[in-house]
Amino acid sequence: MIMHKKLKLYILKPKRTDAADNLMRRGYDNSLAHVVYAYSPKQARRLASEDGGDQGPEVWTNAEYSTCKELKTPKVAGIVISDHEMG
Repeated sequence: MIMHKKLKLYILKPKRTDAADNLMRRGYDNSLAHVVYAYSPKQARRLASEDGGDQGPEVWTNAEYSTCKELKTPKVAGIVISDHEMG
């Protein structure tokens, strides 16, 4: 019997450390977070690194600079992500 891996939802965000902040200052067009479907955290990091912005892929592939957390299926309905421009 062949077992198929299940896709999971991950959120990746830069850590608030001096080292990560230095990488985030490399340019103007930086990615601030990624939400990706992947089979593993390693794959999620790789996918995020392919759209990393001016800060480069290392922010997303290196756990020293970013977090990668699985988003579990909730028990109640709700918003997953909202994007607002205020002003």
